Amino acid sequence: MDSILISWLGRTDLRAVTESNQIGIGPVAQALATGRFDRLELLCDCTAEGADAYLTWLRPQTTTRINTHAVVLPSPTDFDAIHRHARSVAAHAAADVDGQADHLTFHLSPGTPAMAAVWIILAKTRFPAELIESELFGHEKGAFTGAVNSRKGVFQAADTGTLFLDEIGELPKPAQVRFLRALQEGEITRVGATGPIRVDVRLIAATNRNLIHEVNEGRFREDLFYRLAVAVINLPALRDRDQDADLLLDRLLEQVNRRSIGEPGYNPKKLSVTAKKTSAPTSLAR
Repeated sequence: MDSILISWLGRTDLRAVTESNQIGIGPVAQALATGRFDRLELLCDCTAEGADAYLTWLRPQTTTRINTHAVVLPSPTDFDAIHRHARSVAAHAAADVDGQADHLTFHLSPGTPAMAAVWIILAKTRFPAELIESELFGHEKGAFTGAVNSRKGVFQAADTGTLFLDEIGELPKPAQVRFLRALQEGEITRVGATGPIRVDVRLIAATNRNLIHEVNEGRFREDLFYRLAVAVINLPALRDRDQDADLLLDRLLEQVNRRSIGEPGYNPKKLSVTAKKTSAPTSLAR
């Protein structure tokens, strides 16, 4: 299982190189010290000398593989830019593992570890129904065939952070009971364990199903639905959002042009307004 930390190299992190006795080791090093990450994707807009000094200080403290990404940030408080760069790195990280990672973990700086949310993203459709509870809540050694070691579930891994669960409508009924208890009581029990574990998790869930219909059909628990539906965002299909389709086309065209620079016979590609209107519904909105 790959757990990928995507973090911003902030001022506190850089100061930790020479001032760790006064200010601590900084958010990035604190996150790595938990031992939960296999890889660090580190974004920074500091000088090359500053980044090199930080990496020289950090690497002896961790076995986590570290990749750096030099980016331009208009302002240290431009959080839109920080998250935009982080999303780009996340997309490449997912491509690197060819979709085989069970989950991606995000920890974004600047800020203290309590302020910087840990994101665990899990698409439950990737797992057989009998393994869902193990993925969500973890298991003890020997709990079932193949459980050769104890293992944390994503609820425990996301403790004090945010857990995003895709395709929540696919959750099997038996798992829904334990899932509801985790939300109501703030505690989970690993498969094969006898005692509960306290967790503090903010949950965001997504589905392409109509959960009200699923409740009426008896496939989704009504009490779990209302526990989840504290705030509901209905995202229409792209075919119903022409303006978004135009923005997406512009962005894709920008990427094509940027990657094509330097190729023989390169000319910037353009799309007319008419071409956008005819291509968006058929090519993008399915």
